[in-house]
Amino acid sequence: MRVGEFCNREVIVISGDASVKVAAELMRQQHVGAVVPVEPRAGRRVPVGLLTEMLERVAGGVELQRARKSRRRP
Repeated sequence: MRVGEFCNREVIVISGDASVKVAAELMRQQHVGAVVPVEPRAGRRVPVGLLTEMLERVAGGVELQRARKSRRRP
């Protein structure tokens, strides 16, 4: 079997300027384990990285840290 037989041909992309939270939400909405951040260059969208399901854990941690900090304020 070839790798190409397992690949999803519909790649989910997101702007490189999007927040981590937005990227994690997009992954959940689309039921995918990764998204490709892109930036415009010479009239085309060029991939600048790959965000995986680990992002959801990081985004969840960021939100948890924010919630903890907001509870500490008087």
